[in-house]
Amino acid sequence: MSFNLKIMTPQSSVFEGEVESLCTPGTIGYFGVLSDHAPMISAIGTGVLKIDMEGDIQYYVISGGIAEISREGTTVLAEIVKKVAGPDDAEIELEELEFPTIGR
Repeated sequence: MSFNLKIMTPQSSVFEGEVESLCTPGTIGYFGVLSDHAPMISAIGTGVLKIDMEGDIQYYVISGGIAEISREGTTVLAEIVKKVAGPDDAEIELEELEFPTIGR
């Protein structure tokens, strides 16, 4: 079963669609969301957000914000969201967030 997911920043909508699962960083660790998840609100930490759309896996580097899980779907609002090609690229982007290059 799938559920509707919206990923947004204050400036734009990054993703909206039906997904099978979501794994995202909370402030005290990662958590997963599947269809029919209990309603909740969680703070978002810095890390890799992973979504599965029937085997099509997408990765995003994400930092700061909130996730709201409800019966109608899940909304993630974050300060930083950047789509990356895969887990290796995500690690590089996370290092850049932690140690930004001077003059960039």
